[in-house]
This record gives sequence, structure tokens and C-alpha cells, in this order.
Amino acid sequence: MYRFISALFLAALLGCCLASHAGQIWRCQQNGQTVYVNQPCEGQGEPLELAPLGEISGMEHRPAPRRAPPPSARNDTTDNTRRQSNDGPLGYGERSRLRQLQIERDGLQRDLQRGNVRGHTRTAIQQELRDITREITPLERRARQYPSGP
Repeated sequence: MYRFISALFLAALLGCCLASHAGQIWRCQQNGQTVYVNQPCEGQGEPLELAPLGEISGMEHRPAPRRAPPPSARNDTTDNTRRQSNDGPLGYGERSRLRQLQIERDGLQRDLQRGNVRGHTRTAIQQELRDITREITPLERRARQYPSGP
């Protein structure tokens, strides 16, 4: 099964590569209709000039998009007015991190209470709990001090 999937993937990859290197496209008239083919037509037909891959035709003469100035050249005070990380209600990222830490802490505490871990593993879990407690304490304090809305 694995070989089949590998072979299928390789065939698809090869097909994509070959399709991206397709030759010339020709415009021909057959039975009064315009058709596009990859080989010269019998008697008549004209080759089409195609834009290189990755380019959109018609965009050649547009001006380049403007770029934002580097942060050092900006003349705004957003950096000066940004609140400190230990002041005010928790932002979205901090609330997410708080929840992630709470879940990790609960799982580690559960493992220790069940007594399924011994020796070096128990010591490693206890150290990880201390690290989580160090990080979670100020976040929980701010969450209690500035409760979020309903």
C-alpha cells in the first residue's frame, strides 16, 4: 500500500513538472472555430506568446506596490502608549496562554496524585509544575483583578 501511494505521488509530481514545462501553444481554425493546441496546425495557425509562469498579463505596466516604512522611520506613538505586560486586563494572547497553562498544570497535578510516576519522572514533573506556577501566578492575579466581560 505504501509503495502504491509513493508511486502515485511520484507520478503526480512528475506530471506537474512536465505540465509546467509545456511547449508552444498554437491558435488554429478548425471547422470555423478557434481551437488552441500544443502542435502546429496543418496549413495554418499561429503561435501564441504566453506570459512567463508566475506573471499575470496586463500587470507589467502597473507601479510597484508601496511598502510600509521601517518601524524606526514611523512617526507614531503606539510603542510609547502600549501598556506594560503586568498592567490592565489580559489580552487575547495572554488569556489563551493562561488557559493553556491551566490545562497543563491540571494534567501534571493529576499524574502526581494518581501516583503513576516515580523517581526521575516525578522530579521532572514537579519541576515543570514549579515553572508553570511561576508563569501562571501573575496571569491569574491579573485575571482576578480585571475580570473579563460576560
